[in-house]
Amino acid sequence: MEQLLLKALPTLEKISSNFSLLSPFLIVYKSMVRLYNRKSEKTTKKGKINRIFEIKGISMDQSFGAAIKKLRLAKGIEAKAIASPIISYSQLLKFENGQNLITVEKLSYILNFINISPQEFEHVRFGLSDTKNFLFDVQVEEAFWHKNTAKLKRLLQDTKEELSLHPENKRNYLNLLEIKAVLHRINSKNKLSKKEIISLTHYLSSVKTWSNYEAWLFLNSVELFSDSQLKELVDSMIHPKVPSIITNNTQSKINTALLNVISIFIQSKHFSPIPDWFSYLDKHIHSDIDMYERAILAYHKALFEYRQDPKSDVNINQVEKCISAFEILGCFDLVNMMLEEFQSYKKESQI
Repeated sequence: MEQLLLKALPTLEKISSNFSLLSPFLIVYKSMVRLYNRKSEKTTKKGKINRIFEIKGISMDQSFGAAIKKLRLAKGIEAKAIASPIISYSQLLKFENGQNLITVEKLSYILNFINISPQEFEHVRFGLSDTKNFLFDVQVEEAFWHKNTAKLKRLLQDTKEELSLHPENKRNYLNLLEIKAVLHRINSKNKLSKKEIISLTHYLSSVKTWSNYEAWLFLNSVELFSDSQLKELVDSMIHPKVPSIITNNTQSKINTALLNVISIFIQSKHFSPIPDWFSYLDKHIHSDIDMYERAILAYHKALFEYRQDPKSDVNINQVEKCISAFEILGCFDLVNMMLEEFQSYKKESQI
């Protein structure tokens, strides 16, 4: 099975480069390949290597079939109805019960039969596997927006304990830096050590192609870096060294991270790189689909013009209109942050 998966991967990558709709499916398929390579191994007394599935809970391998079963039942479709020359009834049941994996052709057939997109499948599969880091990121984000420092400090303590138990897990250390960075965003008195900032910079700089996690980590730590470091990291983020397929979710994180960097450069009046970044965002934010990001971009463009000419009534009115739009939408936490930012700039310009 491993050889079959690996053999099909280059062909699928080539096809996906021409047909964007296949990109999400390639992500799912690559997960299958990685999981086959990561299966547990144990040595028998005769020195042979036997591959085994994880026994505790639902293993990552089992989550593929478990997700299909959950989605199939949710659609009210019997397993026998899916059986065909492409995949037999017994093959489907074994796959759903975690006894084997299937080819990309069979998985594609099942998803099409039950009318489920690759994104929906991956979302459900992810929910059946390890959601620990996902829930961690959600908690950090919610705590930031509500400026819940008590919650963040609790998460920080939990992460320190997890790091002491599993120091070999680099993700635990990165989670630690992420929380400290978010605490710094809320209150600049919360500092990270020089060593921690260097570690964070080194990690982000070493990644050839950023995934959702790197964009999220950078998004929460942009205020820790100098302008020159930010320019280098932004370049790595939006111009990957290795061509990749970026999901919509990852692109959204990249857009938000870049908007945060633009905000810092507007504050420091380091205007020169901003127009090029605006151009990038214009190309990667869809006007009708990503309305929130488009609105944030419009706010930053208005703020950019205001900072260059703070005495212009037109520029002042444009910023106020943008803030008012978010107020109408009920984004009050964001409105408060914008008002605080705008008032500080007015005070600086003595307006």
